[in-house]
Amino acid sequence: MDNEYAMLAHKIAVLRFAKDNLLWSGDRVSCFFPMTMEWIDETRTQNTEEKRVAWEALESFFSRFAKLQDLLGPAFRSLLNAEMEPNANSQPFLEMLADMEKRGVIDSLATWRDLRDVRNGLSHPYLGEEASAEAVINRVKYHCDTLADYVDRFEGYCFAHFPVLV
Repeated sequence: MDNEYAMLAHKIAVLRFAKDNLLWSGDRVSCFFPMTMEWIDETRTQNTEEKRVAWEALESFFSRFAKLQDLLGPAFRSLLNAEMEPNANSQPFLEMLADMEKRGVIDSLATWRDLRDVRNGLSHPYLGEEASAEAVINRVKYHCDTLADYVDRFEGYCFAHFPVLV
């Protein structure tokens, strides 16, 4: 059991670091929101130092958003293992998310799906769907706080149920 606690403590530390990086990055680019496709196209195509720096900051923000969401899944599994849930490692992802919703770690499966859609929209932009791309980019900023909240809820749940971690 000590191994599960150590793994959980490590996941919490990694999530906290990733959350802080995402929030820092979000503050850094907040002046660019809400975005329009015209601004995005101009920023990506104009070859000025200012535009390159702006786009690099945005790409870093988008990457940190996706990374934090990707880190949450394995952390959720570690929690289930620490709670000695049967089949924690083989449980389908949607069932695991439903368990996290029951524990109050995430607010709803629908919100998680929206987060996943945003992440996928960043990773796989669809050409010719500018309105959709614009909406996805603006939803990243909106959901930045949602991901940060999930990390806080996860950490709070773990500390409340595993005092050895505090």
